[in-house]
Amino acid sequence: MRQKYKISIIGTGSLGTALSSLLLTNGHEIGIYEKNKTSLERFKQTIKSPAVKIFSDMATCLCFGDIIIPCLPSSSLPKFYHYISDLKPTQKIISISKGLYPNTLKTISQHLLNFNYDLSNFMVFSGPTFAQEIINQYPTISTISSPNYQNKKIAQAIFCNQYFNIEFNRHVTTTEYNGILKNCYAITFGIISHLGFGMNTKSAAIIKIITELQPLYRKLKLHRQDLYSISFLGDLIATGLNPNSRNFQAGYKLSKNKNITTEGFKNIKSILKITQNNQTVLPILHQTDQIINKKIKPESLIKYLI
Repeated sequence: MRQKYKISIIGTGSLGTALSSLLLTNGHEIGIYEKNKTSLERFKQTIKSPAVKIFSDMATCLCFGDIIIPCLPSSSLPKFYHYISDLKPTQKIISISKGLYPNTLKTISQHLLNFNYDLSNFMVFSGPTFAQEIINQYPTISTISSPNYQNKKIAQAIFCNQYFNIEFNRHVTTTEYNGILKNCYAITFGIISHLGFGMNTKSAAIIKIITELQPLYRKLKLHRQDLYSISFLGDLIATGLNPNSRNFQAGYKLSKNKNITTEGFKNIKSILKITQNNQTVLPILHQTDQIINKKIKPESLIKYLI
């Protein structure tokens, strides 16, 4: 019989709402904190269940859950992790963020070491997770990473059912990088589509991207084989080839929009700095950055894709 958990979800954006729907389907009890009244009302219109408790402050919501899932943009994460020292030793955090910790060159798990946080209570959730597809109960698979193998059973009890499954590994930092980088390269695919190129070019780009990331992953001691996993290749295909993804749209509309903000945009500069610090190069991502900053024309990307 599936174990039932109390789960605190901080933030009711699209993925926070979708995960709430999934977790309620699996019989768990949900606690919600959302400071934005418009987002909260939208959540209430979508999710109607007596198993949902709405909290007026974050601290109380955090006390409610056995499991805590911060569904926040990277820029808002410091507000959440401000409370980390107040968490019980038994509480687990499941991170869904696909960005570096704000104003650092560290992933979230790397930054948590500054707080002497026990990473055995930390999990990373990543992979193709378009919110509406989860709500529609389309077959989906994602990755859960944790240094604590015992968390596999917890993650399976939380997420898995007839339409949602997980792969589990212990490669926490690798999974974090996979999510960050796929958002960055999804912008590249938007640029490719903006140029009018099709699947031949995009297929070549996928192979070139995986090839150019190999030296960086080697330098950072990441698991290079995970570039072929659902958390990178699977998510890159889903995001980079989907015109509805925000990072794809950001790349596609570069010539029309000057004030686009996405996780991918925010992290490209940082990733290129990490690359420089480790004496490696990411030519396609560098060209993408140059195009974003209007230092070169989008057409300049072509020679790096073939």
